[in-house]
Amino acid sequence: MMFIGEKRSPEKIIGLWVMTFGLYGIYWLSTTFSELQSNRKKGISGRSYALLAVLFPPLAVSACWLLPAYVGRLYAENGKLEHISSCWGAMLFLPTIAVWAIVGMSYLIISASGTGSYGLYAMAAIVLTALAINIFLLYNWLKKIQLQINDFWEQAEQAQ
Repeated sequence: MMFIGEKRSPEKIIGLWVMTFGLYGIYWLSTTFSELQSNRKKGISGRSYALLAVLFPPLAVSACWLLPAYVGRLYAENGKLEHISSCWGAMLFLPTIAVWAIVGMSYLIISASGTGSYGLYAMAAIVLTALAINIFLLYNWLKKIQLQINDFWEQAEQAQ
């Protein structure tokens, strides 16, 4: 008998992720990794990921690539066409690096220009824009992955 995980709403996940300043994201990722491991019988466990995310946050970024890779393998191991792979992680990670590099350069330019409080307002606007872009990227990444997982669980339910 195949393990069937929980179907979740991407909108609810991203909303809770943002409202809890990322804590729900760790919970969602660890739960999803646990469900995938229960089905596939291999891969990183949810507890291992949560521990990694808490103790070594820079290494937790590996979820950008690991999670879509595991979802793709879940499909492939069950004889289905995989619509997602580890390359999907680049959609989240690379633009995020670019956005925050621009924020850093903006800070250097604004602080060197000596614009005073206007510079502070400009920097706040730049940071808020960067956060909005990151939330947009995260939502699209998460939505693609969660909808693929939901689709797999639904197909597995119908097959039983």
